Amino acid sequence: MKKQSSVVNFVLIIVVIGLSVMSAVLYKQKTDIKNDPDYKEYQKIANNKEDLKKFKEYKDRKAKLSENDKLIAEVAKLITLPKNEKPFIGTYDSKTALKNNPFFKDAKDGDKYLIFSESGKAYIYRSNKNEKKLVNVGPIAITSNAKVKKTEEKTEN
Repeated sequence: MKKQSSVVNFVLIIVVIGLSVMSAVLYKQKTDIKNDPDYKEYQKIANNKEDLKKFKEYKDRKAKLSENDKLIAEVAKLITLPKNEKPFIGTYDSKTALKNNPFFKDAKDGDKYLIFSESGKAYIYRSNKNEKKLVNVGPIAITSNAKVKKTEEKTEN
């Protein structure tokens, strides 16, 4: 009987600790949201579920931008990046046509690529638990259809 009582007490203690931790985490999340200036501003205009959905989408986009800024900062620790230019950022997937491009020959699924079109530079970056490194760096040539059409017109005349 004493053994059974100590097991029950142990389980109750674990449950109480778990509930306390969960309550603390939820309280922190709630206060973080309330202190967020975006949320305070949004509270003034939110009237329905559609507005709340739009706000969540906005926050998700903002978080994604923050992720991109972190990625750019990580790559900038390894190499000097073009200034005053935001890159196009993508994630390599071997199932796409990129696998046929020689620039991506050493890329693995999940590698990030940054393309600075104005500067004409591209970078492939690998970041996982074991490594953070540049896989490839090189120049890129971006041509527009307008330039191609003008060139074709000149050659036809």
